Amino acid sequence: MPDSNIVRLGSSAKIRIFDLVFAVTGGELRFIAQEHDTTTTEADMDDDGTTWEDAETGLVRVEATIEFQHTKLINVHAPPLFLKPGRVIDLKVYADGIDFDPYWFPLFLLTQGSRGLALRSPQNGRVQGRSKGRVLLPGGA
Repeated sequence: MPDSNIVRLGSSAKIRIFDLVFAVTGGELRFIAQEHDTTTTEADMDDDGTTWEDAETGLVRVEATIEFQHTKLINVHAPPLFLKPGRVIDLKVYADGIDFDPYWFPLFLLTQGSRGLALRSPQNGRVQGRSKGRVLLPGGA
């Protein structure tokens, strides 16, 4: 996982949805880990007799909200993009630019908030959703 739980996307970031590359205008990746319940046997007592709760993390997912630009020549509601809630897409996020390794979501589930509606060119679109299964991190980690 990255050093922080949040990866903010700036002006050098790009995304690739299937084989189409788009400039990112803003957004972030949020790494979220489940917290498991603990019992009193999984606690630590200090010299003053205070019992401190232990914590364990479980499954991890990544949630993302990414704003991007596309031209009016690309219909994000038609194949191959067809961006709509409930659809699963192949998404690569190049946080530091296209010349660097991406965060790769082989299966990215689109949720409410994904859109591609605007009246001017370039158009603004948004992908919002979460990882479905494994995420491949930059550098192969």
